[in-house]
Amino acid sequence: MQFAKREEYLSSQCSRRPPTFSKVSLLIQKEGWTGNCPRPEDIVAKWRPVTRVQVESDPWIITKIQNQKWTGLALKDFGSKGQGVVATKAFAMGSIVCDYHGKVITGAEGRKLVESIKGDTAYLFFFQAAGRDLCVDAETSCVSVTQQKHHGPDDQSFLQESKPEASPLHDELP
Repeated sequence: MQFAKREEYLSSQCSRRPPTFSKVSLLIQKEGWTGNCPRPEDIVAKWRPVTRVQVESDPWIITKIQNQKWTGLALKDFGSKGQGVVATKAFAMGSIVCDYHGKVITGAEGRKLVESIKGDTAYLFFFQAAGRDLCVDAETSCVSVTQQKHHGPDDQSFLQESKPEASPLHDELP
């Protein structure tokens, strides 16, 4: 029982990013455990990223969305191509990196926009949520993807623009 509780505690301390052997060893040392504790390599091997439900209700992520202060990202000037976002640190697979703002449209509308632009830059982000094929048009000022709340089956009820009720929509890029 004690072993399982300690294993659970160590795993909970590394929910957003994969733990390292040294981090787990340090946590064990900090707790003062000398016996009946998991091996750091076992904790590292058993680590799994948080689930979509956990991400979408995480207070840390909701605060980041509301404040728009994401670590590990910076704007870079790409000359004639304009500015772009670049990573300033390595991100583990499954990490929440940032949120994307723009008008939410259907995936079909987004694909039509791509075809109509021809040769120009499109600021579109395609994703699926609640079984729908959607797209964020970042050219249009708007509601954040992460501020969406699903209230019912009709399209109009899908968006919620109230910032205090911001809730993240977790989507992983292929």
